[in-house]
Amino acid sequence: MALLDFGSTHNFIHDEAARAARLPIQPRPGMRVTVANGDHVAAGVMCHQGGVRVFDIDLYALPLGCFDKILGVHTLGPILWDFAKHIMCLVRDGQQVTWTGLNTTPAAPMACVMDGHPDPHMAALLEEFAILFEAPQGLPPARHLSHRIRLEPGVGAVAKDELERHCDEMLCLGVIRPSSSAFFSPALLIKKDGAWRFCVDYRALNTKTIKDEFPIPVVEELLDKLRGAMFFTKLDMRFGYHQTAFRTHQGLFKFLLMSFGLTNAPTTFQALMNDVLMPFPRRFMLVFFDDILIYSSSWSEHLRHVRLVLQTLQAHQLRLKGSKCEFGLSEVAYQGHVISNDESPGRPRLALTGFYPRVAWLLGALAVPLTALFKRDGFTWSEAAASGFEALQRAITTAPVLQLPDFDRDFVVECDASGPGFGAVLHQGTGVMAFFSKPIAPRHAKLAAYERELIGLVLAVRHWRPYLWGRRFIFALPFRSSPSHNSPTSVGQQVLSFDFTVEYKAGSANVVANALSRRDELSAQNMAISSPHFSLFDDLCRETEDPGELQSLWDAVARGEKSAPWTVSDGLVLFGGRLFIPAFSPLLQEVLRMAHGMGHEGVQKTLHRLRADFHIVNDKRTVQEFVRACETCQRNKIEHLQPAGLLQPLEVPLAVWTDIAMDFIEALRRVHGKTVILTVVDRFSKYAHFILLSHPYTAALVARAFFNDIVRLHGIPASIVCDRDPVFTSAFWKELFHLVGAKLNLTSAFHPPVRRAVGGHEPHHRHVSPLPHR
Repeated sequence: MALLDFGSTHNFIHDEAARAARLPIQPRPGMRVTVANGDHVAAGVMCHQGGVRVFDIDLYALPLGCFDKILGVHTLGPILWDFAKHIMCLVRDGQQVTWTGLNTTPAAPMACVMDGHPDPHMAALLEEFAILFEAPQGLPPARHLSHRIRLEPGVGAVAKDELERHCDEMLCLGVIRPSSSAFFSPALLIKKDGAWRFCVDYRALNTKTIKDEFPIPVVEELLDKLRGAMFFTKLDMRFGYHQTAFRTHQGLFKFLLMSFGLTNAPTTFQALMNDVLMPFPRRFMLVFFDDILIYSSSWSEHLRHVRLVLQTLQAHQLRLKGSKCEFGLSEVAYQGHVISNDESPGRPRLALTGFYPRVAWLLGALAVPLTALFKRDGFTWSEAAASGFEALQRAITTAPVLQLPDFDRDFVVECDASGPGFGAVLHQGTGVMAFFSKPIAPRHAKLAAYERELIGLVLAVRHWRPYLWGRRFIFALPFRSSPSHNSPTSVGQQVLSFDFTVEYKAGSANVVANALSRRDELSAQNMAISSPHFSLFDDLCRETEDPGELQSLWDAVARGEKSAPWTVSDGLVLFGGRLFIPAFSPLLQEVLRMAHGMGHEGVQKTLHRLRADFHIVNDKRTVQEFVRACETCQRNKIEHLQPAGLLQPLEVPLAVWTDIAMDFIEALRRVHGKTVILTVVDRFSKYAHFILLSHPYTAALVARAFFNDIVRLHGIPASIVCDRDPVFTSAFWKELFHLVGAKLNLTSAFHPPVRRAVGGHEPHHRHVSPLPHR
């Protein structure tokens, strides 16, 4: 379809139409087109000699939207018009060309939307049920399902306001009647679509109303049932919610129909629709409050399905709003989605941005600068907020195409954690079905990359539980360490109830995000090319140009006074092919920070990295001093020294249970009221006893347990090795073992080398500690 544009200075063709027609495309850089709304669009390619019926013209490729071609009138020459018959005649290359325009199709009586020309079978069907699209007269029939308002006990009358409004029209229709109810709400007038709309403010009543428990359908779960559908019909219920008692200057009235502002009105109406249309949902129809979507895989089935639904609505005296109904479409907008007969692309004009994390990659991360504006420290617009707004706008308006799920195939979950947010993709190998994004919490921002990605996977699996629960799916991880089901902090423990396998996917193979953001071939020439630039070289060149020792050195090398390995290149002084940095240069510290800051490694590795590119006089001493003064290393690193010798070695035990070691394992999960284990190890045989204790424990309690479980079996030991726990250092404990003749040897707590030397019970702790957690 072509459009003749009187104001167009050039000829244009839709980029997709150019590819479909396989027209020869030639690059045409630097052309910007101003379109009707004032925006500027880049036209980077041209279709040379594109065929238009009987002659050839040059066309520029642009995303035109509704038309395949736009022809500028100036390229056609003199034209004869007959606007009554939609005919135009022109002469091109010596031949007379006659074109006939498309006639506009008159609107249907009910203003219902259909694809192309109305199908006669569908038109006859709508004529048969024309009463459904008429405004109702009077009240609907009594139904077994009616809306009830149950108030909390002890609630008094709701405060009332006066509103000057005549209700004659609703009285004549039988919608309202006078009332003497003790509960009433103020009536309001709201202007909508150029007309005044009558409303009632039920906020005070709703706060005192007991909320009904009724499952509201999830739109995303409803749409997953549409796989294989080819034809769609959308119905909109009339007066699904009508505007209980309200006050005007004429007195008190009440509605005889359910009001749309009541707290339980949505659940009541959804329950009514589920009851009326009980046989149909999820077979060939979806119901979301007052919106009904009928879908079928063939046209004959679709006619039969539409008839069944209309017959049911007519039998229950329900009415439809014809201006919002659409029949027999191959593509329809439903609850923020544009649904077609093969795929479901997101459309930004149909929903708010809060809906789009399902269809936009990392939308939660993009919104972080904007959500930060609403913190307590005040609203301050910044460059980051402006950039975030533009990125958010681009993400919404260029949402990728989504596919419907095939529940006979395995799902794949991939996650990425970069910058300020998580992003996850749900697919089945051939196309994306859903996206999930969420900003990274401050407590997770300092975690390692793989830990953040595991957290993102857990959040994504919880979000997509309706898809993944009860089905086997795949975790595609960018690292080889698989999640363990045993660790309480692992992803396996968090999603243990799901059936999944883990597969390694290298970063080079993880092309999902790249494929979604890849530009069209027609726009490739508009991509910006950037390369890294190091300011160190420029700073060194400027330092060489300034009068001083470095400039004198450069002059000497340039004149040949200094031979190899000294050379000069691009204004820089080189020694053996490496950049020469003088000891007095202010750039020395920057070079040292660059070499050492790549991992804060020791002197040898920093020196090795530095010598690969730079030559510094006395570089070893310089690096030693720099590393020794590094604040980050001083805070986070420990000195690796040789193990110290035994300062006070104990005598080697000569018999079993004459010399023992004792310690506590605390902060365990409660088991039978016990959270502490007293470990007693024989230093000779390494045999161990584990005694359960309650917390808090006292010296007397520990002594009683020690005598009951150790002394009763093995007798009183000659020596006991223990740490400086308050129990062992208490006067009671010391006096007790002094009386029985046992010697206490106190050591340092949590010091494995000492504990291995004197007691040998630290290895037992490593084996016992994880057990109560499992």
